[in-house]
Amino acid sequence: LLQQSVEEMRLRSMQFPNMSVRIMTIPETTCCVRHCSGKSVQDRYDEMYDFYHECIERGFVLSREPLFIINESMAYLEGASTNEPIPFQVCVPVIPKKGGDTVYFPACTVLSVLYYGDYTDIYDAWRRLGTELHERGLTPAGYPRGIAIIAPYTGREIDPKRYCSRLVIPIET
Repeated sequence: LLQQSVEEMRLRSMQFPNMSVRIMTIPETTCCVRHCSGKSVQDRYDEMYDFYHECIERGFVLSREPLFIINESMAYLEGASTNEPIPFQVCVPVIPKKGGDTVYFPACTVLSVLYYGDYTDIYDAWRRLGTELHERGLTPAGYPRGIAIIAPYTGREIDPKRYCSRLVIPIET
Protein backbone atom coordinates (compact mmCIF):
# COMPACT_ATOMS: atom_id res chain seq x y z
CA LEU A 1 0.00 0.00 0.00
CA LEU A 2 2.86 2.36 0.79
CA GLN A 3 4.47 1.64 -2.59
CA GLN A 4 1.15 2.33 -4.35
CA SER A 5 0.75 5.63 -2.48
CA VAL A 6 4.27 6.72 -3.44
CA GLU A 7 3.55 5.80 -7.07
CA GLU A 8 0.34 7.86 -7.07
CA MET A 9 2.03 10.86 -5.42
CA ARG A 10 4.90 10.72 -7.94
CA LEU A 11 2.44 10.81 -10.84
CA ARG A 12 0.52 13.71 -9.32
CA SER A 13 3.67 15.83 -9.28
CA MET A 14 4.24 15.36 -13.04
CA GLN A 15 2.59 16.80 -16.16
CA PHE A 16 -0.95 15.69 -17.03
CA PRO A 17 -1.79 13.07 -18.19
CA ASN A 18 0.80 10.53 -17.13
CA MET A 19 1.17 6.76 -16.73
CA SER A 20 3.17 4.29 -14.70
CA VAL A 21 3.43 0.57 -15.53
CA ARG A 22 4.22 -2.31 -13.17
CA ILE A 23 3.30 -5.83 -12.12
CA MET A 24 1.56 -6.02 -8.76
CA THR A 25 -0.93 -8.00 -6.70
CA ILE A 26 -4.42 -6.64 -6.17
CA PRO A 27 -6.26 -7.71 -3.02
CA GLU A 28 -9.23 -10.03 -2.75
CA THR A 29 -12.51 -8.19 -2.96
CA THR A 30 -16.18 -8.97 -2.41
CA CYS A 31 -18.49 -6.93 -4.63
CA CYS A 32 -22.03 -6.29 -5.66
CA VAL A 33 -21.97 -6.73 -9.45
CA ARG A 34 -24.16 -5.40 -12.25
CA HIS A 35 -23.82 -6.58 -15.87
CA CYS A 36 -24.07 -3.72 -18.38
CA SER A 37 -23.04 -2.68 -21.87
CA GLY A 38 -21.95 0.65 -23.28
CA LYS A 39 -19.93 2.43 -25.92
CA SER A 40 -18.21 5.23 -24.02
CA VAL A 41 -16.41 6.19 -20.84
CA GLN A 42 -19.51 8.20 -19.94
CA ASP A 43 -21.70 5.07 -20.27
CA ARG A 44 -19.42 3.24 -17.84
CA TYR A 45 -19.34 6.16 -15.44
CA ASP A 46 -23.14 6.54 -15.47
CA GLU A 47 -23.65 2.83 -14.73
CA MET A 48 -20.98 2.90 -12.01
CA TYR A 49 -22.44 5.96 -10.33
CA ASP A 50 -26.02 4.63 -10.44
CA PHE A 51 -25.08 1.19 -9.12
CA TYR A 52 -22.90 2.68 -6.37
CA HIS A 53 -25.93 4.60 -5.05
CA GLU A 54 -28.20 1.59 -5.47
CA CYS A 55 -25.86 -0.52 -3.30
CA ILE A 56 -25.93 2.14 -0.58
CA GLU A 57 -29.74 2.33 -0.75
CA ARG A 58 -29.90 -1.49 -0.46
CA GLY A 59 -28.00 -1.26 2.83
CA PHE A 60 -24.62 -2.62 1.77
CA VAL A 61 -21.62 -1.37 3.73
CA LEU A 62 -18.91 -0.24 1.34
CA SER A 63 -15.39 -1.58 1.79
CA ARG A 64 -12.24 0.53 1.49
CA GLU A 65 -11.45 -0.80 -1.98
CA PRO A 66 -12.31 1.45 -4.94
CA LEU A 67 -15.06 0.74 -7.46
CA PHE A 68 -14.03 -0.97 -10.67
CA ILE A 69 -15.33 -2.22 -13.98
CA ILE A 70 -14.46 -5.42 -15.79
CA ASN A 71 -14.48 -5.03 -19.58
CA GLU A 72 -15.71 -8.30 -21.08
CA SER A 73 -13.63 -7.65 -24.19
CA MET A 74 -9.96 -7.27 -25.04
CA ALA A 75 -10.71 -4.69 -27.77
CA TYR A 76 -9.38 -1.69 -25.81
CA LEU A 77 -6.04 -3.42 -25.28
CA GLU A 78 -5.65 -3.86 -29.02
CA GLY A 79 -6.46 -0.24 -29.80
CA ALA A 80 -9.71 -1.22 -31.51
CA SER A 81 -12.64 1.11 -31.37
CA THR A 82 -16.15 0.14 -32.21
CA ASN A 83 -19.56 1.70 -32.37
CA GLU A 84 -21.02 -1.46 -30.88
CA PRO A 85 -21.72 -1.59 -27.14
CA ILE A 86 -19.13 -3.57 -25.19
CA PRO A 87 -20.33 -5.69 -22.25
CA PHE A 88 -18.85 -4.86 -18.86
CA GLN A 89 -19.48 -5.45 -15.18
CA VAL A 90 -19.72 -2.71 -12.56
CA CYS A 91 -18.20 -3.92 -9.27
CA VAL A 92 -18.91 -2.10 -6.02
CA PRO A 93 -16.69 -3.47 -3.22
CA VAL A 94 -18.69 -4.18 -0.07
CA ILE A 95 -18.38 -5.85 3.31
CA PRO A 96 -20.01 -9.28 2.83
CA LYS A 97 -23.31 -9.78 4.64
CA LYS A 98 -25.59 -12.77 5.07
CA GLY A 99 -28.15 -13.04 2.33
CA GLY A 100 -26.43 -10.40 0.21
CA ASP A 101 -25.96 -10.99 -3.48
CA THR A 102 -22.21 -10.60 -3.79
CA VAL A 103 -19.36 -11.96 -5.89
CA TYR A 104 -15.94 -12.85 -4.48
CA PHE A 105 -12.85 -11.91 -6.49
CA PRO A 106 -9.65 -13.57 -5.21
CA ALA A 107 -6.37 -11.68 -4.99
CA CYS A 108 -4.44 -11.90 -8.24
CA THR A 109 -1.27 -10.77 -9.98
CA VAL A 110 -1.89 -8.11 -12.60
CA LEU A 111 -0.10 -5.98 -15.12
CA SER A 112 -1.03 -2.43 -14.16
CA VAL A 113 -1.06 0.99 -15.80
CA LEU A 114 -1.66 3.75 -13.29
CA TYR A 115 -3.18 6.63 -15.23
CA TYR A 116 -3.39 10.13 -13.83
CA GLY A 117 -5.48 12.77 -15.62
CA ASP A 118 -8.91 13.34 -17.11
CA TYR A 119 -10.49 10.66 -19.30
CA THR A 120 -9.62 12.23 -22.67
CA ASP A 121 -6.52 10.00 -23.06
CA ILE A 122 -7.82 6.93 -21.21
CA TYR A 123 -7.89 4.88 -24.43
CA ASP A 124 -4.14 5.54 -24.81
CA ALA A 125 -3.68 4.06 -21.34
CA TRP A 126 -5.69 0.95 -22.32
CA ARG A 127 -3.54 0.56 -25.47
CA ARG A 128 -0.40 0.97 -23.34
CA LEU A 129 -1.62 -1.87 -21.12
CA GLY A 130 -2.10 -4.07 -24.20
CA THR A 131 1.30 -3.13 -25.63
CA GLU A 132 3.07 -3.87 -22.34
CA LEU A 133 1.22 -7.20 -22.06
CA HIS A 134 2.49 -8.31 -25.48
CA GLU A 135 6.00 -6.85 -25.17
CA ARG A 136 6.53 -8.61 -21.85
CA GLY A 137 5.19 -11.89 -23.24
CA LEU A 138 2.55 -12.18 -20.52
CA THR A 139 -0.56 -14.35 -20.73
CA PRO A 140 -3.91 -12.86 -19.64
CA ALA A 141 -5.75 -14.74 -16.89
CA GLY A 142 -8.98 -12.76 -17.15
CA TYR A 143 -10.59 -9.65 -18.56
CA PRO A 144 -9.13 -6.15 -18.07
CA ARG A 145 -10.38 -4.01 -15.19
CA GLY A 146 -10.57 -0.27 -14.72
CA ILE A 147 -10.19 0.68 -11.05
CA ALA A 148 -11.44 4.15 -10.09
CA ILE A 149 -8.99 5.38 -7.44
CA ILE A 150 -9.90 9.07 -7.66
CA ALA A 151 -12.98 9.54 -9.80
CA PRO A 152 -16.14 11.64 -9.97
CA TYR A 153 -18.09 9.24 -7.74
CA THR A 154 -15.73 10.06 -4.85
CA GLY A 155 -16.77 13.72 -4.92
CA ARG A 156 -18.44 15.87 -7.55
CA GLU A 157 -16.03 18.78 -7.02
CA ILE A 158 -12.86 16.95 -8.10
CA ASP A 159 -10.91 18.62 -10.90
CA PRO A 160 -10.92 16.07 -13.78
CA LYS A 161 -7.15 16.60 -14.21
CA ARG A 162 -6.79 15.01 -10.76
CA TYR A 163 -8.57 11.72 -11.59
CA CYS A 164 -6.49 8.61 -11.00
CA SER A 165 -7.34 5.23 -12.54
CA ARG A 166 -5.55 1.91 -12.37
CA LEU A 167 -6.07 -0.18 -15.50
CA VAL A 168 -5.14 -3.81 -14.91
CA ILE A 169 -5.27 -7.20 -16.50
CA PRO A 170 -4.88 -10.39 -14.46
CA ILE A 171 -1.88 -12.42 -15.68
CA GLU A 172 -0.73 -15.99 -15.34
CA THR A 173 2.18 -16.39 -12.95
